[in-house]
Amino acid sequence: MIINNILGLIKPHWRYSSALLLMFASALSHADCSLKALPTTIQAESYCDMSGMAVEGTSDQDWGQNMGYIDRGDWLSYVVRVPATGTYKVSYRVASKNGGALQIEGSEGAVVHGSIDIPNTDGWQKWKTISHNITLNSGDQQLGIYALQGGWNINWFSLSQINDGGNAEGSRIQAEDYSSMSGVGVEGTSDSGGGKNVAWIDSGDWLAYSNAANIPRAGTYTITYRVASPWGASFSADLFGGKVKLGDVKVPATGGWQQWKTISHSVHLPAGPIDFGIFAKQSWWNLNWISISAGGGSATPPPEETKPAIKAMSLNVYGWKAMPSGAGAFANLIHSRDVDVVGIQEGVGDWRIVTHFPTDYSKAEQLSAALGGCWERRYQIFINRCKGNRFQSNRRFDMTDGPNATRTGESAVINKDGFLYAAIDIHWDHESGATKIANARETAAEVNSLSHMPVVVVGDFNSGCRGHEVNTMIAEAGMTLIGDAGIDCIVTKGFTGTSQTFNASPSDHPGLDASLKP
Repeated sequence: MIINNILGLIKPHWRYSSALLLMFASALSHADCSLKALPTTIQAESYCDMSGMAVEGTSDQDWGQNMGYIDRGDWLSYVVRVPATGTYKVSYRVASKNGGALQIEGSEGAVVHGSIDIPNTDGWQKWKTISHNITLNSGDQQLGIYALQGGWNINWFSLSQINDGGNAEGSRIQAEDYSSMSGVGVEGTSDSGGGKNVAWIDSGDWLAYSNAANIPRAGTYTITYRVASPWGASFSADLFGGKVKLGDVKVPATGGWQQWKTISHSVHLPAGPIDFGIFAKQSWWNLNWISISAGGGSATPPPEETKPAIKAMSLNVYGWKAMPSGAGAFANLIHSRDVDVVGIQEGVGDWRIVTHFPTDYSKAEQLSAALGGCWERRYQIFINRCKGNRFQSNRRFDMTDGPNATRTGESAVINKDGFLYAAIDIHWDHESGATKIANARETAAEVNSLSHMPVVVVGDFNSGCRGHEVNTMIAEAGMTLIGDAGIDCIVTKGFTGTSQTFNASPSDHPGLDASLKP
């Protein structure tokens, strides 16, 4: 029965290949490939199918095996049973000498649940746990781990459901589940519930928790800490690597290293995923857990100027004639405009998105290579990491007729130093007015699905920026036209700003960018 269930989930695909069907059909499936019910921890080597990686022994705590020799484009697939639709925390045990990136995906790679950067852990067997939150629908399904950048190892990953607010609704963050730290140690605890606590904390030591909580809305929250100390101490709390200060906290004298008390303070938190940090101002205290919950007291919001300005750019690279020879010129143009995010058009073979994947992104990849190390790409959306931007999630949405769409759109949620915004890149049909109206409504629906944060739409609309089709999108999504370069437009929701047009040779379209303020 389990084999039949899994056969129903595995379909021929460019990542999750038909070889997997053959393995099951011949009763020679991978020994550890089984349907895994969440919550669970999955050993990386227990894949159902994979490409490009290899199994090796690990020196991590479990002394088992890990997957290594990972290059860009390599992947692993698994089958899981998701008990209920909701938000899930995914944690990965990784090691890397140089850093990298992965994305977790489903539905044969067409759906991207989220992506995460892999830090430099100082060695191929120096292990750290990183995590982020994703949304999953209930039911039996494939999950894939895809290498966006190579150069890392993975030992295991775990999935567990959290409530709608993530850790912001009271779930505990165990102190020892840090993503990185300096100077501290871990020991067994005699506190209620058992487990471990962080100890040997000295002045100047610190703890960091990547994607510690997913805050449903900006406002006042209570952060609670479980602490113990013979003499008392103090620490400071912050967000996003110290960029947002949450204040100092006094640790009382509790009577001993394992005499535990609960302390708390009220803070103002921004909406969206947060990175949380603790910096020890004084020595001699222990920490067991942290929790974040809504409400409690009052806290002053951070000043408006802490919300960063965003500079967005639309660039039609006239792909089949100006690429790849124009890649260097386009890269120099992007560098000169000092932008955060760029959406390009005609960098992909998307006249007809046929049912087999991958779509041809070779032109976009050529521009990515020319842009250099500060830049990262998802589909045809590029972000400037050196200006603090990180991809939070991304997806493609087909327009007008599903997988055989004449055009597609792409959207990404981007985190700039703790501030979340969404960018959408589109290229509408140019032949049919009825299809352009459909494209307008499909783009408006994508904007509305992201309207809990500021959204910027850039692209080649193949319709006048002040014409009927664009106005249809603006009306249905409550947007504002910021940039008008004829048929190349920048339209926003939740942003104000000004735009500039410029010569984008060797393209036959003008370039367009906009300086935006939330």
